[in-house]
Amino acid sequence: DNTVRWLCLDFDGAGHANGLADPTAAALAAHREAIVRDVPAYLERSGGGRGWHLWVFFAEPVAAAKARCLGFALAPRDAMLADGRDADPESSLGIEVFPKQERIAKGGVGNRGWLPWWSGAAPGGNVFVRPETSGGSLEAYLPESFDTVDAARLDAALEGVQARDAAAAALHAEAIRAGLDAFDRLARM
Repeated sequence: DNTVRWLCLDFDGAGHANGLADPTAAALAAHREAIVRDVPAYLERSGGGRGWHLWVFFAEPVAAAKARCLGFALAPRDAMLADGRDADPESSLGIEVFPKQERIAKGGVGNRGWLPWWSGAAPGGNVFVRPETSGGSLEAYLPESFDTVDAARLDAALEGVQARDAAAAALHAEAIRAGLDAFDRLARM
């Protein structure tokens, strides 16, 4: 039905083809953005122990499109790949947003992701941390429960994002029209 119960941002570390230069800084930036948007989010060391996952859990199923919109809103815009290029969550370069699509074909399945506490994790992997501790260190902990995001909280967190995206789409369409007009003028010469 194209709905999800969770969102995960995957910050790729060393060993990935498009690993981030500083996956910890990128994950912490996304966590800070979640706090700003009043979205409870949980930071977990990835199973390989070199990257991070940021988890958001929903109180009820939400449209995958909305979950993805939140994921892109939380992802930092200034993260760099280890090779010096810009990370691009919309192209899954350095930062991946799960779910990876808004819809799946009838009878299809979504994308595979490593859930927390995967049994094959490297030492130090699949550990939740509290990023906001005194002294700035990351403190490992075992969550007793997870706060969830209900529909009203999700809508509030997305406020402004959809208007910004609509404005960007309008500018993009205007640029395409201007390009087509210029092409028509050239073709008539």
